[in-house]
Amino acid sequence: MTIVGVRMWRELWGQSCIPLELTLDRKKAMCTSRAFGKLTGDYTELREATTSYISRLAVKLRREKCCATAITVKLQTNRFNPNHRQTFPSITLALPHPVNNTHDLLRAGLEGLRKIYVRGYLFQKVEVMATGLIPETEVQLNMFNEYKGIEHDKLSKIMDEMNSYYGAGTIKMATEGQKQRWTLRREFLSPEYTTNWNDIIKTR
Repeated sequence: MTIVGVRMWRELWGQSCIPLELTLDRKKAMCTSRAFGKLTGDYTELREATTSYISRLAVKLRREKCCATAITVKLQTNRFNPNHRQTFPSITLALPHPVNNTHDLLRAGLEGLRKIYVRGYLFQKVEVMATGLIPETEVQLNMFNEYKGIEHDKLSKIMDEMNSYYGAGTIKMATEGQKQRWTLRREFLSPEYTTNWNDIIKTR
């Protein structure tokens, strides 16, 4: 009998073999990353994708009631295509204050994108990561650097409430764009019978 079998046998007889963790470890980082539907080297499309991912990342942070102290932006080409030039630029920027509002994260993230963007490459993916996470209740402000994000915090909260009530994407940042040609292909997406009114089965 394997060690797994022995543990299972003991557990069935009431002997605990795996300690129960009542408290989860605090997350140290959060990441939002997804491949594009097509390769792109257009800066406007990369900015739209980065904005979209940072917006999603900010929502995650607020749901977890965490604030980030740094943000990382990374671009990736298709490493499996030998016919294309390869590069994987990345940058990490420290934030003036721990934040989780979309505006401040977006400002830092787009600054990072501008610094690492290189013309002449076709990128397949953008990755955005928030690091140095701390709980909202443990944020300490810098006495030498005035925090000006209170209005941004309120605005992000209003956006969350509106998108929760009217549907995701109802209100979004202008730099996310409208057409978003870089998004994943969804031609063969399965019908969403339980979450989309347009996909509900109709009978006569």
